[in-house]
Amino acid sequence: MGVTAGYALYQGWPLVLPVWATIGDLATPLVIGALAGLYPAVRASRLSPTEALATPWRRSPPSWPDRRPRGGFVSRDRA
Repeated sequence: MGVTAGYALYQGWPLVLPVWATIGDLATPLVIGALAGLYPAVRASRLSPTEALATPWRRSPPSWPDRRPRGGFVSRDRA
């Protein structure tokens, strides 16, 4: 909405923004933020405090894959 208003003012056009667009522009991030904050809070509230703090919700993949040979190190000179 700010880009539209800035462009209209730059062009010398009258600024006309519908009320529904202004309300929607303000309500959308509020609803998304409320849902993003409520969902983890509701999940954590169903657990005991120690379990909620100790249990990871999702496991992250290892930062570097294990590329060591399975059978141990074998030198190419002696193979």
